[in-house]
Parts: sequence; C-alpha cells; structure tokens
Amino acid sequence: MGPSWHMRRISFPSHAEPVVSPGASLAAGDTVAVIHRLPGRLVRLRAAEGLSVPPEILFSHVLVGPETLVETGEPVAAAVCLGYPMVARAEHAGHVAMVSKTRGFVYMRQSLPTIAKESPPAVVPIPAQGVPEATLREFMMVREGDRVQSGQTLVSLNALRLYRRDYSVRGAPSGGGCVAPVDGVVDKVDLRRLTVTIEPAVTQTAITAGIPGVVSAVHRNGIDLMVWGEVFTGVYGTGGEALGPLTFGAEAGLAPGPGAVWALPGRVTASQLDAARANGVRAVWAASATYEDLREFLGDRPLGTVSLAGAGPVVVISEGFGDLWMPPRVAAALAASAGRTAAVNGDTQLRAGVIRPELLILHDVSPAASPADGRPPEQPAPEPRPLAQGDLVRCAAGRNLGRTGRVAAVPRPGLLPSGVSVELAEVAWDDGGRDTVACRNLARVSGEWGDGNA
Repeated sequence: MGPSWHMRRISFPSHAEPVVSPGASLAAGDTVAVIHRLPGRLVRLRAAEGLSVPPEILFSHVLVGPETLVETGEPVAAAVCLGYPMVARAEHAGHVAMVSKTRGFVYMRQSLPTIAKESPPAVVPIPAQGVPEATLREFMMVREGDRVQSGQTLVSLNALRLYRRDYSVRGAPSGGGCVAPVDGVVDKVDLRRLTVTIEPAVTQTAITAGIPGVVSAVHRNGIDLMVWGEVFTGVYGTGGEALGPLTFGAEAGLAPGPGAVWALPGRVTASQLDAARANGVRAVWAASATYEDLREFLGDRPLGTVSLAGAGPVVVISEGFGDLWMPPRVAAALAASAGRTAAVNGDTQLRAGVIRPELLILHDVSPAASPADGRPPEQPAPEPRPLAQGDLVRCAAGRNLGRTGRVAAVPRPGLLPSGVSVELAEVAWDDGGRDTVACRNLARVSGEWGDGNA
C-alpha cells in the first residue's frame, strides 16, 4: 500500500474549449476548459432545396463536420447544378448538430453569447394592462426556464389585439411584440404584475481541475489527468464529489470543522451524520452504517440514487451495511494520512457498468515518481490476483452483503441456481457458517482492497 499514479477523467461539454495541453502540471483550482458560448435553440437550414439535390445525398455535399462552429453567411454545403455552383450558407451562427437525409435539412444549434455575470436581471414590462391573466397566458411565447436571445418575442401582442380590440395594449414596439433585451434564461413570468424577468447568460465559465495532477491527454469532451496518491474503494455512496483535508476518527463523537473529509473506522450513526451536516463537513467515509440511520439522514430522497449532490455531505460506506469495521491495515493507512488533502467521489452504480465510490488521498509527487519532463511514467495496470484459499474477503452483493470471512477452498467453476456458469468460492464466514458465493461478488480485504484493486 502506498502512493501511485491514477488516471482520472475530467469531463466537460463539447462546446467548451480546452486550455491545457498534455504534460501540464495542474493545481486543484487551475482552469482546464472555458465556455465562451452557451447552447441555444435548434434551427434548420434547407440545404437540399437550396442546392437542388435529393435529400438522401445531401450528406456528401456538406462542407463542415459535426459540432463545427459556423458563423452567419459561412458556406455549409455546396454542389454544382447544370454547370452552376450552388452554395447553402448559414442563416444563423451555431454548431452543426446533424444532417437529415430524409428531409434535406442541416440542423444547427445556435449559441448564446456570454454576458458579464455581474449584469443584473432584466425586467421586461408587458404592455397589456387590463388583460385577464388566463387570456394573457395563452399569448405568451416563453415559459419560465426557457433560453431566449436578444430580440426574441416574449408575448404576441399583435395576436392579442386581433383577439380583443378593446384591450389596452400600449407601448408595444413597432414589431408588435414584447421582446427580450438580452440573451439569457427566463427566470420568472409574473402575469399579475405584467413583467418577465430574464437572468442574463452567465459569464465565461471556467471548468477547473478539482484535484492536482499532470495532464496525460486532451479530448474533445474532457482531459485525462494523472494523479499521484492512494485510492480506497467503497461499496455504496450517496453521490457527488468533495475535496478537503482528511480527518480520521471521532473525538467524543464530535464531527470535525467545516470543509473536512471525515473518515470513521467503524459504523457511522444518524446523530454523527446530522452533526457532520450541521458543521459543514464535505464528506463522510465510514466502514458501515445501518439502513435505518442512512434512511433517516437522507429523508425522502431515494436511497439508490447515483448522485445526490447538494443534499449535505457526501456519505460513503466502505465495508457494508450493519456494524462492520475497516480492516486494520486500511484504518492504519487512513490514520497515517490525516491532514492530507482527500478527494471523495460518491457516485455508485451496482448493476450494469459497475461504479464504486472512491477516496483518493493526494500525495506530493516525489522526484523519483515524476520524470524530468513533467509527464507521469507509463505504468501498466496491475493484474488483479485471483482469489486463493485462505484469502480474507468481504461479500459486496447478494444476501451476504457486508459479511466477511475466509475462502475455505480453491475457487472452481460452477452453476448458479439460475443456470449461469461462474467461478464459485466456498467462504467460511467470521460470524459462523459457510456458503458458496460467486467470486465476482467477493472483494479481497487486504492490501489489494486498500489499494483499490479489489
């Protein structure tokens, strides 16, 4: 057990622009990508009709690829018709989304230019005094939560005039509509006060690394970051991510101060979880918890949710439900790492595409671990050792979830009651009794488990 290189993927949307290159050393707060524009509404360009080509062959005439940013007036597709060059140009700026081979359209996702974050909300008056709320609602062109662009119509006042000429619709623009003055999102529609509140688009958004490391690769939707530290895996987490100094153990049952990652070698109780939330603890990493205590802490939120970010501290169980303790070697490693920066990812998925929660304890990169050019050394992934007789294991699924014991016989192929052929191991449980369990449901409780290779 000890620090080693671990690869972490930092994802960001396709419309973000990476600002780092491979080999760059990053701190937790360093920017890895920025968002200059936000995705807007989907518009279509009648390219096949403009080029006079059949829709099914339009794709071969498109000049730009998916997600390409095209400005207004730039050529999107081209063809030669009866000896004359034909060009279909973009009517709006945006990213190319898709090409329809049945309708002959090129769909483009418009982009909302960003605005200074300090800009106050824009309150747009609706010049429709005396119009009943129920009637006015029918002529609203937007709803709360809709993205709008500058000049976009919010209320169709011309249609309202035609509907009832006796309504007082004063102060309307010459275009006959109530329009948005800025790009942004509709925050509130108040038909009683006759106002529409628009929250301006956010400023240039910076996506940070979150944890320190060395960039190993840059992709369109993210980067690969090599991190030097120790990884511990759990069996269940409430979702979300947290970063803070590691505190191990509990003194008189008291929770640590705000911003900490709290590791407990035994069972965490409902009162400790409440204290952690009250003190502003960012994450709780405990060996076990009872279903009742966890249910009380989560309230009406579903227990099986992958991510419950914003619902209090991230809670992760490393051994299982009940009253279980960490293996001594793992507890000693966590105690020795107290005070170091720890990153917790509580995302959990128990079935297809298994995702286990993780605790990553960050270490300073030593000169021996970091080559002169700043790139992490190429290390082959360690081959997990198969289970053998005498190994201490913990059951990670099924009716024996959380029980620990030792492998009593060399694993062998066998059939489950469902008829599926898998590797089976006979386990002598620490609390008494024996059972045959699928090897894929067993995690070795030893140095391999603490290193995250179980």
